[in-house]
Amino acid sequence: MLNKTNGIVLHTIKYGETSVIARVYTELFGLQSYLVKGARNRKGGNKMSLLAPLTILEMEVYRKETAQLHPIREMRMLYPFSTLPFDVIKSTIALFINEIIFRSVREEEPNHSLYAFLESSIRWFDLVPNHFSDFHLWFMLHFCSYLGFTPSDNYSNSNNIFNLREGLFQSQLPEHADYLIEPQSSTLHQLSVLNLADLSAYHLSSQIRHILLPRLVDYYRLHIHGMKEIRSLEVLREVFN
Repeated sequence: MLNKTNGIVLHTIKYGETSVIARVYTELFGLQSYLVKGARNRKGGNKMSLLAPLTILEMEVYRKETAQLHPIREMRMLYPFSTLPFDVIKSTIALFINEIIFRSVREEEPNHSLYAFLESSIRWFDLVPNHFSDFHLWFMLHFCSYLGFTPSDNYSNSNNIFNLREGLFQSQLPEHADYLIEPQSSTLHQLSVLNLADLSAYHLSSQIRHILLPRLVDYYRLHIHGMKEIRSLEVLREVFN
């Protein structure tokens, strides 16, 4: 059956001599694998440019419920990026965000609210002119709510230690090393309740950002079974250093 759906490109792998398999998070079907024939030959035109990470596509796809790989009849860029491919810091953050999504989302069923969150967040990030250095931290703390492990909103002056394993704030140090103390714990809480529209006015010190980022990756690893290494983490840290 032929269907029209929007989708966000997450990953591609070579298939045969000229084709690729694209992993796309779609609005109608969740995470899907699509065969893009001839994408790597000269006659493929701009197909590979349409399959760059986080590209938002409008697609016509054939779908069969029992199939694991679906053909694409037609695709076009729904939202041409204005800054992401051209700004070094933005493109590095985008690659990190893309890897976080790809390593985290596994559901092959529709989740319209998750798709709307992903697309609106990516669009905002592309359009925001400055003060976007904390976007990836904000994104991780809001994305995890769609994955089922949002941090508890129980922060207080006494409950100011964030237990990464339990996903909540507490008053005493746990008996393991997976926790955050001040000022990282209060920063985590602030970002987790902050609206995206207000993020541009929110500024973190490079020291807090440097400490908080890998701990948030740890938070994901603790709650997503079998999550693979985030290779772009070190690249992102080098850019901010």
